[in-house]
Formats: sequence, C-alpha cells, structure tokens
Amino acid sequence: MMLIVAGLVIGYSYLTGDDTMERTVNRIAQLYGYSVCLFAVIMFVFNLQALAENVIDAGHPLNSPYGYRTPSLTSFEAFKATYKSSTGSGFVTQDGGRQPSQPSMSDSDLRAQYEALRADRLASSRFQSQRLIFVNVLLLAVSIGLFFTHWRWLRSLSRA
Repeated sequence: MMLIVAGLVIGYSYLTGDDTMERTVNRIAQLYGYSVCLFAVIMFVFNLQALAENVIDAGHPLNSPYGYRTPSLTSFEAFKATYKSSTGSGFVTQDGGRQPSQPSMSDSDLRAQYEALRADRLASSRFQSQRLIFVNVLLLAVSIGLFFTHWRWLRSLSRA
C-alpha cells in the first residue's frame, strides 16, 4: 500500500512540474515502465518460490499434502496405523456404546486397498505437480519477458 502511495506522489510531482508536455509524457512512460518492471520482479520471486515447492512435491509425491483425514500411504504399516482414524471412530448406538462404522478387514484386503489408494495418490500427485510446474515456468517466462522488454524500452527512452 505504501508503495502505491509513493508511486502516486512521485507521479503527481512529475505531472505538475513546470516541464514541457513532451517531458511530462516521457515521465509518465517512465513511471509506467518502472511499475511494470517492479511487478515483473515481484511476480518472478513469488513464482520461483512456488516452483521450488512444486518440484519438491513432485520428487516426493506421497509426502506432499493431500487432504484432510486421509490415511498415510508412505508404507503399509503407516497405512494400517492411520486407516482406522481416517475412516472415523464409528457412531454411537442406542445403548451408548460405539459401533465401528466399517467392519475390520483382513490384511490381504487391506493391502489391496492400500495398493489401489497408493497408485491413485501417486498418479494424482504427479499430475498436480506437473501441471503446477508448467504454470510456474510459464509465469516465470512471462515475468522475465515483461521485465526485459520494458527495461530495454526504458533505456531507449532515456537515450532519446
């Protein structure tokens, strides 16, 4: 917010000076060019940070954040330990006791479910990571292009 106010004050002082019309237009162009360059630098920094996070998530898809109350899929033992807590603790019966919401499963059925969930999570995480990496790289390229084209344009304005 302070940056915007400072830009408006500087821009106003440039516009209300006793300069000729040509210098005023040149100063407006400079203010625009420097603003775009500043925006491009800020966009570059934030997208670089997001790109780094997405590359790390792509390297470790099972450890990346997935969803609320989902069982851990890093190993079968971790899956077994977190499976019951992720499916809920059951519901209360009329006599006040707890009844499990799902019947207990054998280890072979649980392993089959684990393998299916693990494959699904890997595919989903890889897709999300690749999509986000592509978007971040595209935005980095746009910010670099904006910065350098406006910077070269500003340099040509200062020479003229």
